[in-house]
Amino acid sequence: MRVRRQVSSEPTALQQREDGPATEARRTLGGNKVSKMRYFILASLPLLATAGVFFGPCRRENIQIGQNADAYGNLPPGGTYKDCDDLGEYKPKQCSGSQCYCVDKSGAKIESYSVNRGEAQQMACNCAREESEIVGFGKLLVCDPFGDYHHTQQRGDQCYCADRVTGESTGAEATVGLCRQLEELCAASSQPRSAVLRR
Repeated sequence: MRVRRQVSSEPTALQQREDGPATEARRTLGGNKVSKMRYFILASLPLLATAGVFFGPCRRENIQIGQNADAYGNLPPGGTYKDCDDLGEYKPKQCSGSQCYCVDKSGAKIESYSVNRGEAQQMACNCAREESEIVGFGKLLVCDPFGDYHHTQQRGDQCYCADRVTGESTGAEATVGLCRQLEELCAASSQPRSAVLRR
């Protein structure tokens, strides 16, 4: 013979003691796991921000560099802050001392793209950065000595005149067989480096 156990729907004394402000907060949040997780994340944001979790690698490196500054904020000889974008990532062009150079996304110097600081006002390094990212992917880029896009680029079976900074087509295009003639046109229509520097 089976004995059936009757379950009471009334709260026990233990459940009544646990009912308090925390339980009320859980009810307000909806009582489900998603709401609890959302509450936890929102409550943790200030701690994460002060710990530097949301800073990119460039911003984190600048924080470390800043720890070497003296009481007046001066860095030791040779110390230079990195140039970071809004997300705390390294900008493609970095300068230190009398030199400016191109870097990859991790901040490592890309060899053969370094110029004197006085020549680097309009140096963007976008081509050098893209070139460092696509090594081994079969895409062909031609960068100038400043790490900017050469005035003539090739995409598939097409050649085109390219903007120095963005690498986008400026309008003139030709098939691969006519690239040499197009290159002369692109060179003639491209602004010389000195004109770019005066912009």
